[in-house]
Amino acid sequence: MKLSFLTYLLLSIIVFVLLPIKSVESSSKWFDVLDSIKRLNIIKDEKINQFNNQHQERIKEIPRLLKYNDTLSSGQYVNCEIEIKNQFNQEKSLSTFSAFGKNINLVPSFMKTCTFRNIDTVIESFDYYFSKYIFFQNESVKEMKSLLLRKLLHPDEPIVIHLAGDHGLGKTLSSKLFSRVLFKSGSEVEGDGLFLISGEDYKIVSDVDVKKKIELQREKLFNAIAAQLSQCSYSVIVIDEIQKVHKDILSVLEPFFDGQPIFYHKTTGATHKIESSKATYIMTSDFEKQGMASKSASEIKELVSLFFKSFYSKQEKLTKLVTSIIPFLPPKETDMKSLFIDKILYSSCRHYPTKSIDIFVDHPEKIASILYARADLLYSKENFRAIEKVLYSLVYDRIDSHILQLDQSIHHVQLYLYPSISGNDCNGGKYYDGDDSNVILDQGVCLYFNNNLSPKQTQQQLQLPLSQRDEL
Repeated sequence: MKLSFLTYLLLSIIVFVLLPIKSVESSSKWFDVLDSIKRLNIIKDEKINQFNNQHQERIKEIPRLLKYNDTLSSGQYVNCEIEIKNQFNQEKSLSTFSAFGKNINLVPSFMKTCTFRNIDTVIESFDYYFSKYIFFQNESVKEMKSLLLRKLLHPDEPIVIHLAGDHGLGKTLSSKLFSRVLFKSGSEVEGDGLFLISGEDYKIVSDVDVKKKIELQREKLFNAIAAQLSQCSYSVIVIDEIQKVHKDILSVLEPFFDGQPIFYHKTTGATHKIESSKATYIMTSDFEKQGMASKSASEIKELVSLFFKSFYSKQEKLTKLVTSIIPFLPPKETDMKSLFIDKILYSSCRHYPTKSIDIFVDHPEKIASILYARADLLYSKENFRAIEKVLYSLVYDRIDSHILQLDQSIHHVQLYLYPSISGNDCNGGKYYDGDDSNVILDQGVCLYFNNNLSPKQTQQQLQLPLSQRDEL
């Protein structure tokens, strides 16, 4: 009892006497730190409990809900409750939960651990993340996997990776995922040892005082990397769109790529020796993107290497320090179409994790053809990125509007996507049930909703046309 009373007295003094003395600013920082620590320590348990409590009862309803699938002529189906639970269990087994938000740069530095995963979990984590986010780049992913293992086996040796290819193929995302797999902690797709540099920030566009600007930018780039390595020597340093970096600025990277000791002068005036050999360096570029469609991976590697050496001819040593060039190949039409349906079915579940949702896609090949035509028309140069843009404008935004206006009493939502015959028939009839030959693929897609108030109550029904003509 005596100890308990003293403890209570001490806490009372801290709360009611010491804290009010703090200024508003320091108090704010104090509570920010407490909040960050609280989130860091308990969010894993909260996330697990929240999932189990919210979704256990809904999952019991799945057998009853499956009867609605009888109305589909031919299609694909996913129940988001099952999909979310599967993803949840996978992430739980990989210990991928994090207190951090989607942007790792917002995480306070004292909360970043910069610690490698255990090698026995790395392979499983790599397979999970890269299969979830990177598509139709099997050879590139395989090579990145071998480099990841090399880094784990020889952590004190520098690795320099050059990812080359067109926009929208997953180069930057793969760089982030590399760090997410390597480090124990992080955000959704980034490890807490990631440091991302945009090549756009190191362009020289003006002809005025070029030498001075180059020197300032060289110093800026050097100090930025050195400062990161001083906090996390095993960082994954990503220079995104390296083709935009001025040629005379790029050579400042040479001592880092070579693993030389770096002497970093902090703002305090002190000089610190930093190890650069422990880091992983990843460059992304669009070198030789025009010729990739008709060439093999080995041919593309050779072309990218030659172009890189000629483009940065003054930095001959730098170009020789690249460990591996990995080309990202453009997708085929069949790849794009199949990915459209996968994205609708499985990515949609991640968009609406708090709702009980079933998603049905009727005649998926026809739906994919319509959406692909849309992507090819509006975003022909953006590859996989075009899929996200089309789905957001044509599908997700409309589903969002519907979900947001739902009454809290809505028990369950079912989404049906099916081809339109005339472009104006989405409100006529319950579902598409016509002859395949009558479908005009460029007329549009219908989105149909069933809102189930409860297992025994009536349904609210709403149909919306997702017509290409309306969107153009």
